[in-house]
Amino acid sequence: MRYRLFLKGIIYIISAVMVLTIAACENHEKEMPPPGIHINMPDTGLEIELEDTLVISPRITYNYDTNYRWYLNGEFMSTEKEIKHIGKELGTSFYSFVVESSRGFDSIVIPVNTVILINFNEFELKNDTAIVGLDIYPSEPGFRTKGAIFPTIAPSENQWVGYALSNKYSQQSVQTPGRFTAYATTRNRNPFMVYHQPVDPHIVAFYFENREERLISSMAVSNTQLAFLVMRFGTVNGIPRFGGENNDVKDWFILTIEGFDANGVKTGEIEFPLADFRFDNHRQNYIVNNWQTVSLRDLGKVNSVSLSLVTSLTDENGMMLTPPYVCIDNIRIIE
Repeated sequence: MRYRLFLKGIIYIISAVMVLTIAACENHEKEMPPPGIHINMPDTGLEIELEDTLVISPRITYNYDTNYRWYLNGEFMSTEKEIKHIGKELGTSFYSFVVESSRGFDSIVIPVNTVILINFNEFELKNDTAIVGLDIYPSEPGFRTKGAIFPTIAPSENQWVGYALSNKYSQQSVQTPGRFTAYATTRNRNPFMVYHQPVDPHIVAFYFENREERLISSMAVSNTQLAFLVMRFGTVNGIPRFGGENNDVKDWFILTIEGFDANGVKTGEIEFPLADFRFDNHRQNYIVNNWQTVSLRDLGKVNSVSLSLVTSLTDENGMMLTPPYVCIDNIRIIE
């Protein structure tokens, strides 16, 4: 009798546990949220170069009982989980992705920017090297890449203005700083352009072939090691450091970027300080010490772009004491 009562008790306990377990599972199922979408992309969207292919594959929190819908610029296009975007023309395409289940749905808009990226990576340089373009195009010194021309005026390797190609990087303080060296982080020794300003900057403006006019969204710029260290420490032959000994002299070194259309009409200009010591709060004074992205959208469509450097430090004849160099890279063309 006692054994029977004991057995009934065990059965009752097991039954109660099973009921609670089933109820918990049911509650858990009811509490399961709608599926979610995750994709790693910048605020401005994904980027692809012209003629390249990009696979867009968002991550989904769970795939049980889900279906998918893709829209391109508002028009339905696919029910697959991932799609391919082929960069056939410049501009921005807007993809909308929807994942849905019986528990709800989630959606996301994914802009894809098709660009021409001028990053000079097609030029092969030995490590820690710079060239001025005399050997590439002897009849017309300079550099040609993706429809753009970067001129060089170079009677010799040691006498040049305009553009040189380099993959030298250093953020060290040295006795003999390099004019071909970017004061920036290394970035896998990828090449970039060094600009040396002539008396008239417009004669070495970079331009697009066949009078084409392009919309440039941005360009990366950096000081050279030579310019940075001269501004930071001055020189033994009398060029003072920026800000003076007490950091209270309002010095500046400014890059002006001008755009021109195919008829030579100016479309706009943008100023970017490479060093600025004009702040009332001296702690805000700075010298650019790495790559910085400059928006060029306000120039509008341009056929040529001219770079001009001006500084507060000049001699009695008005000649610049700050070395007139700047590094440029990653020119993004969006139209």
